[in-house]
Amino acid sequence: MMSKTNSCLYILVAFLIQLPSDSFAQFSEYRVKALLISKITEYIEWPDSLNILSDTGNVIICIFGDNPFGKSLDDVFIKEKIKIKDKAVTLRYIDDMTKLKNCHILYICSSEKENLTKTLLKTKNKQILTVSDSPGFCEWGVHINFYVQNNKTRFELNESSMLKSGFNVDYHLREVARVVSPYRGRP
Repeated sequence: MMSKTNSCLYILVAFLIQLPSDSFAQFSEYRVKALLISKITEYIEWPDSLNILSDTGNVIICIFGDNPFGKSLDDVFIKEKIKIKDKAVTLRYIDDMTKLKNCHILYICSSEKENLTKTLLKTKNKQILTVSDSPGFCEWGVHINFYVQNNKTRFELNESSMLKSGFNVDYHLREVARVVSPYRGRP
């Protein structure tokens, strides 16, 4: 049975992915993506070893490469104080993979296409949720990838890659996502 909170979040995620990219002036494409990051993560269970829920610090989002968000991430997570897993968010803009320490979420910008394989190898055993919005990145192993279809922001997820990294995906999230490389272990 779905709780009232989960039901509300499910409805919000479903609503956000149906928003046309140009429906509201204040809802830029990257503002919608920032909001989706906050909502999608509510349906992802981090590995127990990471203890993201018991950790007293902030959730750290690292942006690797040429930042496509402009001020959208700062507006959503810093000015509006939108939380992830009931924790404040810290944003880090990084230019090399040696600065991954303590990242919970890594947004891989399209400018890092040439470095994608190396980046995914660096994050492979670090239990970092990887996110992008570049065609083909999900097939290569990025956990969540945004795309626009029929002028609406949508997302896909690589379920097998997520499970290998220790993340569990709520079935509600799978229902509203395009699943790339679905986990075949379920009955």
